[in-house]
Amino acid sequence: MENKNELRVGDLIFLFYEKSGIIAPARILEKTIKENIDIGLKVEYSLEIFLEEAGQLEVKKAKFAEGKAKMFSSLEDLKSALEIHIQEQINSMINECSSTYELAKSIINGETIEKSIVT
Repeated sequence: MENKNELRVGDLIFLFYEKSGIIAPARILEKTIKENIDIGLKVEYSLEIFLEEAGQLEVKKAKFAEGKAKMFSSLEDLKSALEIHIQEQINSMINECSSTYELAKSIINGETIEKSIVT
């Protein structure tokens, strides 16, 4: 993603909402730059978000929320971020499955030993 300070009003961008998995194009309607002594420079955006609903283009206006979505200036940047995100999700799922497998295997092996001792 390019430096957000380089994004201008009127630019078309892409949003990725990690929690829901939604990706959508948007346009920057307003850019507000604030600076204060505690947090330094802060850039806020008002956006026009484009969503397709049943073949119709739906336009929503919203403030960009840094913690809820990620902003990208090109489809290539969005694609790269999605590939990384998906790979991280796959790795997490595989690690969880592997951990469960090892636990199940140790229980099964332990039960097998106990059963053979009891019989």
